[in-house]
Amino acid sequence: MFGTPFGGGMFGNPLGAGMQGGLGGGLGGLGGGLQGLNPYQAGGVPGNFAGNPVQNRYANPFGASGQFNAKLTYEQLQERRQRQKQQQDEARKVGQALGGLNFKEGIASVASAEEVGDYFQYVLDQKISLPRQQSAMLPILNRAIEGSKVSIYNAAVQPKYPLLGLRLKNTSGQPLTQGPITVYEGHSYAGDTRVLDLQPNEQRLLSYALDQATEVLTTDSEAPGPELQFKIGDDVLTSSYKVRHTRSYVIRNRSSHDRKLLVEHAVTTGWDLLEPQQPAEKARDVYRFEVDVPAGKTVTFSVVEQESTETSLKLAQAGTTWTGAARPDVQVKVLRKSAEPTVVGMRLDKGALVLRKQVQESTSYFVQNLADQPRRCTIDHVIRPGWQLLLEPEQTKAGPAVHRFVLNVAAASTAVKEFVEQRVTTERMPPLPDDQLTRLLTLPAASAEVRGALTKTLGMMRKLNETRARQHELEGQLRVLNDDQGRMRQNLNIVPQASDHYKKFLEKFVAQETEIEQLQKQLRQVQAEVQQQQRQYDAFVATLTVD
Repeated sequence: MFGTPFGGGMFGNPLGAGMQGGLGGGLGGLGGGLQGLNPYQAGGVPGNFAGNPVQNRYANPFGASGQFNAKLTYEQLQERRQRQKQQQDEARKVGQALGGLNFKEGIASVASAEEVGDYFQYVLDQKISLPRQQSAMLPILNRAIEGSKVSIYNAAVQPKYPLLGLRLKNTSGQPLTQGPITVYEGHSYAGDTRVLDLQPNEQRLLSYALDQATEVLTTDSEAPGPELQFKIGDDVLTSSYKVRHTRSYVIRNRSSHDRKLLVEHAVTTGWDLLEPQQPAEKARDVYRFEVDVPAGKTVTFSVVEQESTETSLKLAQAGTTWTGAARPDVQVKVLRKSAEPTVVGMRLDKGALVLRKQVQESTSYFVQNLADQPRRCTIDHVIRPGWQLLLEPEQTKAGPAVHRFVLNVAAASTAVKEFVEQRVTTERMPPLPDDQLTRLLTLPAASAEVRGALTKTLGMMRKLNETRARQHELEGQLRVLNDDQGRMRQNLNIVPQASDHYKKFLEKFVAQETEIEQLQKQLRQVQAEVQQQQRQYDAFVATLTVD
């Protein structure tokens, strides 16, 4: 049971501000309809009775000049008697109306509410006169409204005990202004509270006492969520995941009555409610959850929220291995391996050999789960420009792009995922030795046309090289003879001309001159052959283009 102990309506203190405000305290508190109905105010009755011709008989007996005037004319006396008679008639009517009330059945309302713009006022259906220095308590509203008893817990208000409260709904059909409320449980006084303005069908929570029969203990915990997403680019590990915040309410009901506890949980900007999925109510700054706690029992209620977190970490590199922590409970290692390039095509461009090489590189992700719960990792694999990711047979994905995949990692274990990428490069080769050209001719990438052109080119090059070798050989022989002749000239200058040694040196010198002339003739012929073969080779290569 809840209401005012003075019968001045369900809301608002019927005594208002005491004798100073008269009925203005009770009626003025409910919207200002009869504000200032005070017999002690000079100038008549204000408020809704401002236009009443009945003047205040307790008005100031002094005139406007402040001089006391006790004399009345005959007309003034008759007018006063007529007013007194009117007042007596009106008081008699009001007394008859009030005398017919059965207070045992309750007090009926003698006022009606009217809207005035954005405000409202209560208008008395009957005019009331009060004797001097008297007050009256008038029923403004007497209707049952919906309400239920709840316990309200808010850790910011009282960390240990909830508050006993009421959930009120204005089902009176009329606006109710702010004012005090006295709460009774059965026939016993339970506490006082105050309500703000209530529009029709509006609900409001009110607290009136401390519920010391119920205790609440709160604990907070924080842990990363089971899902993780990360990407590795330019040796930087970027991770995004959700952190779960859990607040547990351990509620102990020590009373002999069941409790309906309304838990007010603060709304945190950027956090999403995860469990329970929906609150019973949501205000501007709190969620409200209803928890039923049986008598003498302890109930645990948890609220789980999550927030998004993103971190960036420079990976530690050791050779072709990069390591880092995606988050405290997940370690990541990336291993890259490159295979030897494979020739997949060749062609001749104006005699130059152009090779198409295929390069393959594997990237292995090692994800280690240090937690005792499984983790679901979503990994973004970056495909570099010019590379292709090999997926299913005969399926590729060209870069630049991102390939996303999911890797489930069991508790306290490591999962591995490998990707293979490839790219094709074009390389214009410098002149190669014969043995390398011979090896290239055996590759499957060499077409029949390229193989034939290379064979002919190789033959011309071998012939040219053989002729150059003969040229070098003749040049070597000439150098030896020239050096030997220089030595013999020195001997001829030293040895006496009449000696036998001089004759031998001279004969040998003449023989070498003949040999030198022959070698020089052969060398000129070989040089001519080299020049001719070089011109033929250059002319052939200049126009040699084979795909």
